[in-house]
Amino acid sequence: MKPARIIVLVIALAAGGIAAFLASRSDSPPPAQAPVAQIETVDVLVAGNDIGLGSTVQGAHLRWQIWPKDSVSPFFIRKDERPDALNQVGGSIARQRGRVPPPHSSVNMTFLPSLLNVAECQ
Repeated sequence: MKPARIIVLVIALAAGGIAAFLASRSDSPPPAQAPVAQIETVDVLVAGNDIGLGSTVQGAHLRWQIWPKDSVSPFFIRKDERPDALNQVGGSIARQRGRVPPPHSSVNMTFLPSLLNVAECQ
């Protein structure tokens, strides 16, 4: 091997060693993470899977979904207002979304994200 190649190899190894040493000497602690803004949430009743039009809605078709409190519509069924809604809605018939009922109607309810109205069968 020529002496010039040996000198270049030694310089490259020395530079690599110095770079590794400097990288491992980093004593500064990792930067503190910025605090994440906490938003208020509420549980709303949603369809857990597809519900066919005209089919009977069962409690197994539904689930509670965490939703930002600021974006909850008065038409949503909230867990803090109706904790037993899963059982109350059982036996309802799914129908296509039409005219939106008044917020406190006990006859029609709207579920998100499926955007289906459910008419209770009584």
